[in-house]
Amino acid sequence: MSPIKKPAKPHPDFPLYAHAGKVWAKKILGKLWYFGPWDDPQAALEKYLAQKDAILAGRDPRKLAGVVGVDSGDGCKVRLLVNSLLNAKPARMESGQLSRKMFTQYHDACSIIVEQFGKESQVAALKPADFSACLAALPKTWGLEMIGGTVGRIRSVFKFGSVEQLVDRPVKENVGEENVRNVGEVGTLGTQLDI
Repeated sequence: MSPIKKPAKPHPDFPLYAHAGKVWAKKILGKLWYFGPWDDPQAALEKYLAQKDAILAGRDPRKLAGVVGVDSGDGCKVRLLVNSLLNAKPARMESGQLSRKMFTQYHDACSIIVEQFGKESQVAALKPADFSACLAALPKTWGLEMIGGTVGRIRSVFKFGSVEQLVDRPVKENVGEENVRNVGEVGTLGTQLDI
């Protein structure tokens, strides 16, 4: 049997090489990644360009590919963020680190996030004004303690995304800095709350 004749690169600066498995590949961070068959170098290049930032950030696009809410390579959508957090919490409940009540409160905070920002929104595209609008949309009947607790849980959802490397950089939310409603003046924006 004669050795397989590998195709030449389509152009000199093509970043992938022809692997013996009849696919275009590249070694990134010490690991070999495959991007598509030899017969379609353009599709392999597009897949590489869509996934390389996620790979360089230490994320595995293959694991994220089947998760609803992830785009083709490196963007984290709100749906992925909240589902990842909610999927991580039951193990903490089983170990006694999280109560059923607190899990329900996290679930409620995630519902607020999805309702306010939309499940298909890119987390990286959220701005402080979006978070201010989210805060303003909380029920007017809630007291300062309920608002503060909810703001803290919303913040922790986005911090979770940063810690778990679902987002490339921390989200600037500025929720609760100057925007927490003063209980005495329902519906108006009031004094600072440090959470």
